[in-house]
Amino acid sequence: MVEETAASAADVIRAYVVVREVFGLRELWVGCLSSGSSGGRRGRRSPRRGRSGCAGRRR
Repeated sequence: MVEETAASAADVIRAYVVVREVFGLRELWVGCLSSGSSGGRRGRRSPRRGRSGCAGRRR
């Protein structure tokens, strides 16, 4: 990431934390992983590999 953006590691981490907090991503993931998951890794899909059950879900 640092090589691609020319930003320092501290800048990249700072931006990640801001985005995570502003958009509530930690809570979103906890909700997605707990809804409809019976445990284990089965049924859990990476957002990069396809849409999960939480994609497009609104509060």
